[in-house]
Amino acid sequence: MSQAPAREFRSFDPSSVPVAPFQRILVAIDGSYDAGRALRFAAELAQYCKARLSVVHVINDTDGLPAQFAWLGRASVHQYQDLGRKRLELLTADLPADLMAERILRVGDPAEEILDVARTWEADVIVTGNPAHAHLGHFLHRGVDDELLPYAPCSLLVIGPQPEVASNRR
Repeated sequence: MSQAPAREFRSFDPSSVPVAPFQRILVAIDGSYDAGRALRFAAELAQYCKARLSVVHVINDTDGLPAQFAWLGRASVHQYQDLGRKRLELLTADLPADLMAERILRVGDPAEEILDVARTWEADVIVTGNPAHAHLGHFLHRGVDDELLPYAPCSLLVIGPQPEVASNRR
């Protein structure tokens, strides 16, 4: 019996593959811990790729005004949006000074609004946090990332919970 000739394996050189870095990174935030982690990751990725960063926060009004704004009433939608803008500013206040991030506030269905921004802005990647998958509630209520996946016009990067945080949620 003759043996097959030994194969030579060369090490992989990533610089030999022509891959363009992301140029437009869209990160969707909702104020959750995991969305904060997604924002920090997206900011670092934007700096590394020398990319533009856009941060979108959607006020979910699919079931009327969210509970935290119910006291405003429908006549105060402008106040409602002002609070949303302030929240967006607060959530993005710690971004590096040299990173010029565009801040976008939308009102509506979170998945639909994020997809609209991604298409309009021509995002290369959408970055989201993933709190829904960390607990049983995911089986009862789909997360926004589940709604984005089949329709995303670009790559979708979901930042999961840290292992020690996920284990504390159970």
